[in-house]
Amino acid sequence: MTGSCMSSNGLSLVVDVMHHWWQQTIRQPGIVISLMLLAIPIALITQLAVIKTSYTEPTYSGMTTSDQIAQIVQSQSEGESNGAVLPHIANEIQRRWELPVIFERQSWLTATIAGDDNIATETEIRADFFSGGYRQLGIKPALGSLEPLEFPDATTQIRIAITYDYWQNAFGGADIIDRSVVVNETLLVIAAVMPPSYESFRRGNAVDLVIPYAHMPALLNTALDENSPDTLSYVLADSNQRRALATNIEAELREAALMFDDEQLLFSEAFGLTLAQYNKVLSRLNTLSQLFWGLLLFSIFAFVSYLLSDNERRQNEIALRVLLGANKQQILVQQLVELT
Repeated sequence: MTGSCMSSNGLSLVVDVMHHWWQQTIRQPGIVISLMLLAIPIALITQLAVIKTSYTEPTYSGMTTSDQIAQIVQSQSEGESNGAVLPHIANEIQRRWELPVIFERQSWLTATIAGDDNIATETEIRADFFSGGYRQLGIKPALGSLEPLEFPDATTQIRIAITYDYWQNAFGGADIIDRSVVVNETLLVIAAVMPPSYESFRRGNAVDLVIPYAHMPALLNTALDENSPDTLSYVLADSNQRRALATNIEAELREAALMFDDEQLLFSEAFGLTLAQYNKVLSRLNTLSQLFWGLLLFSIFAFVSYLLSDNERRQNEIALRVLLGANKQQILVQQLVELT
């Protein structure tokens, strides 16, 4: 009972103090405006940091160790990126430096699925072709195993993973491990269900299936030794390995006559976006950041100027009261009354 009364009294005290503070504040519109000027840029800078984090942290991919992967881009000339590294360059990276290179591409496919009434229906689904590296990237399936999707040989049985949402919507959450589905007239076997946090390996493009990149020729009219413009490539390496690779790779590849002098390899933290898209987003965010920080500095200047002006006014008022005969105790009482 005593504790309840103390809690109630404490709350009443806080409410009373806030009430008197507000009554005092509204008498000084200048300080209200100054505080608003401070709050606006702080809120904008905070929101900008959240947006920037969403582009640098690919939470939509289900990865828990995104620092283990970097995008690698082959460029014909400085500043002009052409896209994914060519397959023979990827093979050399894997052979010389023992670092896996991952290719990623998305495409629409046609799936034939038999319902509970054994009637087959065709639906358009979106698939993500991804080479592998799930273990190193910390991607854990909700059901089944992703081991069959780790850099498989193109001649093996095609085993795939389906997304969590597709599992719930198309199969009602039933046990579908080792179940067969027909996609683009090709028999596929479901080996795993991706974690609920996985949407896609490409920002803003949710998918239904994840298929090993090595099996892409069996489903699409394409070859692995040819990269389409929408293909992205990554290297599985930590920051130290990437620095060592970036230092030595171009010289060694040119010496082996695998790269021309006007070609270069660029490394980036971009994931799920092309390097050009990533740099464009960062450029805009940096411009906005500079504007918001400038606005914050202006707001701080305005707030400090107001406080100094108000303090000077009060000092003049106190000096006048002293001249009129007020003592220190009277001035102190007045200040306490104004504060409360």
